[in-house]
Amino acid sequence: SHRLGEASSIIQRAVDRRELPDTAAADVIIEAVVGPIWLRLLLTGHAVDDAYTDQIAELVTNGARHLRTSE
Repeated sequence: SHRLGEASSIIQRAVDRRELPDTAAADVIIEAVVGPIWLRLLLTGHAVDDAYTDQIAELVTNGARHLRTSE
């Protein structure tokens, strides 16, 4: 989809800037960000506010930064 392509390019730019390792899989990172938001919306009904999305972004970004490099 067009939207996933745009999101993938954001991840690639972070890899290019060395903010994420080259082992970072864009599709996995995108799913890790979007999944909790949809879960919250569809299953719990809790609000999705800036504080929540900031926490998700920080959690996923920190996790992606610590991906093991291929050896």
